[in-house]
Amino acid sequence: MCLKIGIITYHFTINYGATLQAYALSRFLENNGYDVEIIDYRSKSIRLEQRKYLYPKRSWFNPNLLLKSRKKVVNMNNFLDKNLKISPKKFYEKNTLNEYKHLYDVVICGSDEIWNVNSPRGLDTPYFLDFLNGKDTRKVSYAPSFGSTTNLGLNKEKIHNLLKDFYSVSVRDNNSLSLINQGGFDFHIKKVVDPTFLIDYEDIIKVSDVESKYILVYGLLDQKEAEYVKALAEKEGLDIIAIGAPQIHLKPFLKLDLFDIAPDDWLGYFYNASFVVTNFFHGLVFAIIFNKPFIIFSHPQKTVKVRDILTPLGLESRLLNLNEINNKKTFLTDDDLLSPLLTEQQRNDLNQQIQISKDYLLREALK
Repeated sequence: MCLKIGIITYHFTINYGATLQAYALSRFLENNGYDVEIIDYRSKSIRLEQRKYLYPKRSWFNPNLLLKSRKKVVNMNNFLDKNLKISPKKFYEKNTLNEYKHLYDVVICGSDEIWNVNSPRGLDTPYFLDFLNGKDTRKVSYAPSFGSTTNLGLNKEKIHNLLKDFYSVSVRDNNSLSLINQGGFDFHIKKVVDPTFLIDYEDIIKVSDVESKYILVYGLLDQKEAEYVKALAEKEGLDIIAIGAPQIHLKPFLKLDLFDIAPDDWLGYFYNASFVVTNFFHGLVFAIIFNKPFIIFSHPQKTVKVRDILTPLGLESRLLNLNEINNKKTFLTDDDLLSPLLTEQQRNDLNQQIQISKDYLLREALK
């Protein structure tokens, strides 16, 4: 009998990484013979984020940006409708989730920062599966993250009690692992890779038709970072293409500014890039997946989780902070930064991490 699995995560979003991690986890499980469905939970905080995105302050000063923002939302939603099996019912309040508590054999929460109690979303307990009874439905986490949270504070005991009802717990990063361990939990917690590493994207990727070689930028850059990328592009004879984030300082230097593209097109621009510049976690992930040389600009709230990926692979030098002395001089004279990224040993190390994560999910959490 085929197990029916429900997944609760951030899927209703304009974030490419969040969308693709939901797709990847669902597709990986389907490829391994499970009946999988995304539980369409859209909390008030998530809906508010989307509303702010659709109607940004002072949007009347830039109607073109407003139109692009709406087009991006349509593209993201169309991708979800086409590629994910989503529950027939939408849930806007957490107490209504009780209606689905007997529909699944297993429910998985994760991935992404669904446990980030330090975010404006706070502690949203459905992402800890509080609408289920662990005796009736197996509760599993796959690669959730506490994000920028460094202390559980008053939520510590409540989170501890919620996790005690889980069959199996895994997280995405060392910070999340440490926070749970500090709670005095008496069961084993696994660290696993982000679900986007679990599959390939041959079935959905739309390869760009850009013929010139280019630096791909994913992330909103400040003035110093934009000037840095411009200097690199001129030095190496590369065009600059930006995707998925509105550009201000970089805009005058762009060949293409693709703020509103669909996730399958987004993947295609990563696939064809000669070099990737990002300050987003999933920008780093997909640069590695497609084996592209990259730099990731340091961001205070993201440094910890990106180091979780960079350090085991020996890629710490790819994390740059332009406020540090001599970074620019070092970068522009270092031709190795445009060389192929992963050595055979690094690729083997990454594949080992991926296999451990697959084994956890299939042989431990779902056995």
